[in-house]
Amino acid sequence: MKAPKLSARERRVITFGGACIVVLLAGARGIPSVIAWKREVRAEATENRQALASAREVLASERSVRDSAIARGKRVIALAPLLLSGDSPASASATLEG
Repeated sequence: MKAPKLSARERRVITFGGACIVVLLAGARGIPSVIAWKREVRAEATENRQALASAREVLASERSVRDSAIARGKRVIALAPLLLSGDSPASASATLEG
């Protein structure tokens, strides 16, 4: 059984129709996935911008935080003799308790 002979016009129509079907199927699958990918990229970029802004705030306040930590450390060191003064462990614990 032989395939019927197709005219040039019929071959063009079949080729064009097949190409249209392929494009529609690819578009139906590809376009939504590209849109979802773009949304994910934008959301990730927003998160990265927020993390960068937070890191910049921390770096901007680094000097004051360091100064505050140094001042607190000096106060704790100044209190250390008061907390644990005593000749024996019992007197030191009594001082600590008071």
